[in-house]
Amino acid sequence: MGVRKSISSRIFTLFICAIFFSVGLYMWVQQRKVESYVETVGTVKESQVISKSGSKGQMYRPAILYTYEVDGKTYEGNRYAYFETSHSFRSGAKEVVKKYAAGTACKVYYNQEEPGSSVLVKKDGGAGDWVPLIFVVIAAVAAAKTLLGVFLG
Repeated sequence: MGVRKSISSRIFTLFICAIFFSVGLYMWVQQRKVESYVETVGTVKESQVISKSGSKGQMYRPAILYTYEVDGKTYEGNRYAYFETSHSFRSGAKEVVKKYAAGTACKVYYNQEEPGSSVLVKKDGGAGDWVPLIFVVIAAVAAAKTLLGVFLG
């Protein structure tokens, strides 16, 4: 019974590792895609700080609505960065909103294959830049430990 339980728990652990690795890889691929987005000029329509209560208390993030044109067609976007992060303090989100006042011109980066997919910054310097790596490292370490346990007994 102990051996069977041990094998089942190792298979389950490897399954969870595969999920973590897949999520990390997906996030990394998406971030690389954003780096190839093309720049155009857009107009900020609306810019504000929104707040949300959660398990870690009050969190704040910028909510920016903008329009831009590609090949004569107008698109609307609302993504600041592909992987947006929330701020613990209102001032962090407010700094971002200040850069994007309603009615001002802004750089917009869009996907040439899907022009409706856009961001205002390719990298925001927040968690979205390093979280994919954490998912991959956790998965690799846990999988290595599990597999070493199989071979070393």
